[in-house]
Amino acid sequence: QGIASSLNNIGLFYKTTDNYIKALDYYQKSLDISEKINNQYEISTTLTAMAQSYIALKNYSMAMDYLIKSNEIAKSANLREQIKTNCKLLSDVYLILENYPASLEYYKKYSNIKDSIFTVESKEKINNLEFRNELERKEKKIALLNKDKIIHQTEMKKQRQSLVFVIFGQIGRAHV
Repeated sequence: QGIASSLNNIGLFYKTTDNYIKALDYYQKSLDISEKINNQYEISTTLTAMAQSYIALKNYSMAMDYLIKSNEIAKSANLREQIKTNCKLLSDVYLILENYPASLEYYKKYSNIKDSIFTVESKEKINNLEFRNELERKEKKIALLNKDKIIHQTEMKKQRQSLVFVIFGQIGRAHV
């Protein structure tokens, strides 16, 4: 897995330096390893990276082939962020090819999944905040109970000391 990720990162380096052919070479090596170990996430992201290189090379048919494969894998593995990325790229490619209905269709899919991811993330944030607030309330309650316990123990100690003084005082008077 580490080797596949490293090869993918080298491909990314070459892609960012506009050396797309070299990038594709490293992506392919990464893809071969990822397929051998059946890492669906790495396969999908590598296919998308390859598609991006083909887009830069203006080889849109190859780009679409890789994006569609990546999207199928992403769907089967429920990789929502990857699906979002693929739909946006497919929309862009179809727009370049002037296939406006297909571009619009993929843009709608992109928008829907983006909204869905946002909603899920928002709910998670809300749940985390509610959990933290509840935890803080419980911690404050425990601190208050501990404070009350310490006060009670201090009062009991004072009462015992007072009782001891009274007893010693009574004993002292009895001996006089």
